[in-house]
Amino acid sequence: MIAETFPELGMPTPREKLILAGELIGEYDATPQDTPPDAAMGRVLDARMEEYRRNPDSALSWEDFRKKWGMPLDE
Repeated sequence: MIAETFPELGMPTPREKLILAGELIGEYDATPQDTPPDAAMGRVLDARMEEYRRNPDSALSWEDFRKKWGMPLDE
């Protein structure tokens, strides 16, 4: 775990870990993303889009995805 490489963090509680994760994500979201997408990831996304175009029934709607994974539908 990366926290082990920062002994000054000590052993955060689960709640502290959640707060830290939120802060890190917020900081990441606020940072300009100047790095272009990885070429390999672009190829994967292109292949998936092509598969969807050939067979649109293979994909789930957002509503069905949320139902499948137990996510609330009212958000």
